[in-house]
Amino acid sequence: MNALLKLVALSLVLHASLARAQTCPGCVPLNDLGAGLYLGAHQGGMYPGGSNNPPALHSADAAWQAGLVTPRAPSGLPDTRNGLIGFISVGMSNTTQEFAVFERQEDHNTARNARVVIVDTAEGGMSADVISDPAHPYWTRVLDRVASVGLSPQQVQVAWLKQAQGAPTTTDFPDHALDLKSDLIAIVQQMRALFPNLRLCFVSSRIYGGYSTNPLRSEPLSYETGFAFKWLIEDQINADPALNYGRLPGPVNSPLLLWGPYLWANGSTPRADGLTWDATDYEPDFVHPSLAGEQKVADLLSGFFASDPTAILWNSPRADTALVALDATDDAFVRTQAPGANFGAVPTLSLANSQAQTDTPFLRFDGSSDLRPVLHAKLALRNQGGQPTPDLYRVEDTSWSEASITFASAPALTSFVRAVPHFSGGGTTAADVTLDVRSDPDRTLAYAFTAPPGQFRTFVSKEGGEAPWVVLMTRLPYCLGDANGDLTVDFDDISTVLSEWLEGPSAPLGDADADGFVDFSDITMVLVRWGSTCPPPAGPPAGQPALP
Repeated sequence: MNALLKLVALSLVLHASLARAQTCPGCVPLNDLGAGLYLGAHQGGMYPGGSNNPPALHSADAAWQAGLVTPRAPSGLPDTRNGLIGFISVGMSNTTQEFAVFERQEDHNTARNARVVIVDTAEGGMSADVISDPAHPYWTRVLDRVASVGLSPQQVQVAWLKQAQGAPTTTDFPDHALDLKSDLIAIVQQMRALFPNLRLCFVSSRIYGGYSTNPLRSEPLSYETGFAFKWLIEDQINADPALNYGRLPGPVNSPLLLWGPYLWANGSTPRADGLTWDATDYEPDFVHPSLAGEQKVADLLSGFFASDPTAILWNSPRADTALVALDATDDAFVRTQAPGANFGAVPTLSLANSQAQTDTPFLRFDGSSDLRPVLHAKLALRNQGGQPTPDLYRVEDTSWSEASITFASAPALTSFVRAVPHFSGGGTTAADVTLDVRSDPDRTLAYAFTAPPGQFRTFVSKEGGEAPWVVLMTRLPYCLGDANGDLTVDFDDISTVLSEWLEGPSAPLGDADADGFVDFSDITMVLVRWGSTCPPPAGPPAGQPALP
């Protein structure tokens, strides 16, 4: 009877929430509202004048800043041969959940610029009113996560910012939106201070909140937070020196701000482009997105960064690199306290270190079908919960299977790879494994995680629908014979081949014939192509475009 009463109560709460949430009266999505007014006073549209497009000067400046997004060395100097472009997220729990799905999706997207390294630096609980303080420890964790994937702060050049206040001091409009805008100014200033080459910050406001009964997460507050981002961008367009991206004299203290995908729609009422938010798009709290909701936002992000004119300038594929994504062929964890048990068929990977439970996850990847030189490699897993800072180990013995591995039969942890910093629950844990991948001759890879004493974490396994993955940025010699990437085939290429001789797939340079090995055939290719001049690779320019 108690169970039945609980079920009836839950059903009543759900129905009350759904009935309450069908509409947000008077709320018209900003991109549909256009020049119309909210509450008779506040104009819609994403940009000034009720337009959904930035003004001509801001659009031109966006193209200028996008032209500065180019592969860079750790020093921050342009480097078209070995450089990377860092792309981060900044925000709260919803942000990290949605960006994690986007990150996995884009790491498998071979139709984008392979030199863009995506890293989820958003974190649960890190709302705008919390991280507007530049001294908050969150910002140290952001830097740690960037370093964990092999990026320097000088290589981070693009960001997605999605934020809201966790504890607004008022729900009155426009006061709460103006408070949020003040927090956002402090946040983008801190982002630019930490990442001096951060050129572009794409922003998004909250998804629909009307299914929640929490007045700090519901409607119309969620809708109205969109005005905070709209006014933030308008302040920059109107030459606010606090948001100077280089157009004005004085210190540069902000990236250029643009709308990313606008995520709000009025519940189940379709907006003009068809977007809706249904109850199934949410977790039971009706605040955080469900897997369906996460996927909806990830698809909007992927579509935006594949088609936005400013994003195309830096995210289009290049002729000299390609992405190769390797999903785990085997993943399982072993438990010290159950030495003969196999946990290879469960939907999660447990990582724990306590007297009661010590669990070690093992991952295996097969990259033997593509041995091209690797410029960068990232290992990533979807987090479910827990907050350890694990250690990552290489496992040389790759003969184990997820169907049979146990603590008693598990291979030894061969060598320490790196300590991995804290990544948020619901987000992505990621680590740079470039040197490790380069050193493996057949590219059959295996790894294991260990947890510090007293800590635990749960990852999603391939049986859970989101397999751990390794994404390889492989080098494509777009000009055969050019072993050193200087766009000419000459004696320097002979020198490069000789210096990298017999390094196999570990050699970042020297593979003049693109067969994945540095050997005598590369000398032959250089001699055949001697004197050739190579066209520059397609993709973001390496120069410094002039101010429009």
